Amino acid sequence: MKRCAMMLFAPLALFTILALARLVQAQPAVPPASLATTASQPATEPDAPDNRVRTLVVDGNTRTYLVHVPPGFNAGKPAPVVLIFHGAWASAAIQSAFSGMSRKADAAGFVAVYPNGLGGTFNAWAKPAPTGRPADDVKFTSRLLDDLATFINVDAGRVYATGMSNGGMMCYRLAAELSDRIAAVAPVAGTLCIDKPSPSRPVPVMHFHGTADTLVPFNGPDVRTPKFMNMKSVEDSVRMWVNLDGCPEKPETTKLPDTAKDGTTVTRKVYGPGKDGAEVILYVIEGGGHTWPGQNPIVGFLGKSTGNIVANDLIWEFFEKHPMKAVPAGTSAGGDAFEVKCRRAADGVKITVEDGRTIFAVASPGGIGQATIDRKGAQWPKAVVLRLGLRGLESLEISCGDAAVSAAVSSHGDAATSQHLLKDGKEGSPLMRDSPYWMAIRMLDASGKPAKGLPDKGGCFEVAIPKALLDEKPKTMKLSWVDFYR
Repeated sequence: MKRCAMMLFAPLALFTILALARLVQAQPAVPPASLATTASQPATEPDAPDNRVRTLVVDGNTRTYLVHVPPGFNAGKPAPVVLIFHGAWASAAIQSAFSGMSRKADAAGFVAVYPNGLGGTFNAWAKPAPTGRPADDVKFTSRLLDDLATFINVDAGRVYATGMSNGGMMCYRLAAELSDRIAAVAPVAGTLCIDKPSPSRPVPVMHFHGTADTLVPFNGPDVRTPKFMNMKSVEDSVRMWVNLDGCPEKPETTKLPDTAKDGTTVTRKVYGPGKDGAEVILYVIEGGGHTWPGQNPIVGFLGKSTGNIVANDLIWEFFEKHPMKAVPAGTSAGGDAFEVKCRRAADGVKITVEDGRTIFAVASPGGIGQATIDRKGAQWPKAVVLRLGLRGLESLEISCGDAAVSAAVSSHGDAATSQHLLKDGKEGSPLMRDSPYWMAIRMLDASGKPAKGLPDKGGCFEVAIPKALLDEKPKTMKLSWVDFYR
């Protein structure tokens, strides 16, 4: 199997070698060592254009990504971010040169981020990759975004993803599995590789593909494609996403002017609008190869690159049109009793009433977040329960007025907790279970039953907010949490 995978991607390995040679001649492929940082060593806030490499450890693997900060970057203003994923056996530096997206970032003002695949590839298959590298690249992307937010003021509602070939395939997987953090995607020469995508919200998609692409064939796997390579055709990928986004099945089709006269022509197909204004747009490049539209291919065997459109301009225009919708204010079953504000656009608090208890259910894809809940009524409900959809609870703090309670749950899954009361900003002695401020914490599985150990996917931590904390009679409750599996 690995031999077949190497045969399939051998042309891209050659492309990598040739592209690296070109990059060495044309521009610095790797940022200066002085700009290299790690997650435990935050970078200084940038006020000039720069490139920097960041390092993370995810599931025991050392992972890296390249960040390009545009000139004139305003550190005090939330910035849009575009993730740009490279093709198989390429790299972040190669993708930067191949796509030209850093130049677009300089012109448009977004932060360009180039993740590096483990061993040069991304796992776009939602299972062990056919290359034999079972990396969890959805988790890597989520951790990357968490790390990026430690030194860049990220606009969480404007985080987008694009990518080439295997990187485009990864964009589809992120749209399916990280839709709470990725606002829209734009795959280039990469198709859908998972059978049953289930995004939590409609995700707008813009797809570019050449009909003469021999590496990721327009019509799907052919006789040259190993049987285990599960990738869909362009039409199947688009059709599936049209259905997911609730878009009309019949597109508005436009033949674009052939201004370049380079042996390619372009047809645009627009499906939409669908749910929440989402749309799916397909650019079919007749005669186009395994290339990035508007960019000159580094090596000839990849095929023709059309000059009739510039993908970078179209991608950014599409992304600007499709920021993630803001999280709405929370409401209870009794009406607009509360107003919720989450610090991160991807987080949310759903408020319901069950058996006389008011439930604040927190969804936090990134595993780190803060929220404020303002009550509109004269007092807090008699019983308030917090449900955190996390897998681990490194820390939790709930503050009401001048009092706050902090808690942490053991990573061994035995429900052992340490809790402290904070009054007037000062931390007191550890709380005992008989304290009126002690928070009863349960771990539940996806069915709502007590979990054996830490919650699995779909489970949660259920926290009974102590009455003594609510008796402080504050108008606002503040929550902050950290998942140690983030």
